[in-house]
Amino acid sequence: MLTVVICVNPLESICSDLEYPPHSPYEKNLNNLLNILSTKIPPYGFGLSILGNGVDQINGLGLCRGDVSSKDCSACVSEASKKILDVCTGSKAGIIWYDHCFLRYSHEYFFGKIDYQEEFFTYNPVFASNTKLLEDKMKELLNGLSVQASQKRTFFATGELVYDDSSHKLYGMAQCTIDLSTSDCKTSLDAAIKKLSSCCSGRIGARVKGGSYSVRYEMYPFLNNA
Repeated sequence: MLTVVICVNPLESICSDLEYPPHSPYEKNLNNLLNILSTKIPPYGFGLSILGNGVDQINGLGLCRGDVSSKDCSACVSEASKKILDVCTGSKAGIIWYDHCFLRYSHEYFFGKIDYQEEFFTYNPVFASNTKLLEDKMKELLNGLSVQASQKRTFFATGELVYDDSSHKLYGMAQCTIDLSTSDCKTSLDAAIKKLSSCCSGRIGARVKGGSYSVRYEMYPFLNNA
C-alpha cells in the first residue's frame, strides 16, 4: 500500500530578524493563532485571523493550492504550523511555503496588500531545445491564467496548451490570496510572470511564489485536475 506524503520539506521559508521574548503574550498569541488557522483554512482553502492588541497583536494568513482537497489542505497547513515554529523560533514574523500550501504571520498588518518582499523562485535546470518558443508559449499560457484567476471568486486558474509540433504540452497555474482586490491580484500575477521571464527564461519548468501570489508552469501535469 502506497502512502502519499503531502508535506515533507518546505520549499522555502523567511523569518524576521525582530524577536519576541520567550513565554511572552506574543508567543501565546502566535500559538493560538496557528491553532485557529489550522482549523479555519482547510474547509475553504484560505483563512486569516488576528489575535491580541497593541504590541502583542499578531496577524496570520494561510492558503492552499486551489486544486488541493480539504483533507490534503489540512495535512499541509498542520505541518506548516508546526514547522514554522521550528524554522522561525522567536521571530515576530515568518512565512513558509510548501507545494500544496503556505502559511504566514506577522506583527504588522498585511491583509489586502500585495507582498513582493517575501518572494522566491525555483526552476528546472534543463533548458528547452527551442528556448524562444517556450518563452513565448509560457507567457501566452500564464498571461491568460492571470486574467482568468483575477476574475474568479477563488483567484485560482489552471490551464494547458500545446507548444510545439510534437504535441508537447505546457501546464500552468496562477493564484492569489483572496484578501487582495481583483486589480491587485492581476497586478501581482503579471509581476510574477515578468519575474519568471527574467529568472528562468527558456527553462522547462519554473515557479515564483510570494506572500500573496503564485505562478508556475511545467512540461508535465502537476495539478490534481490535470
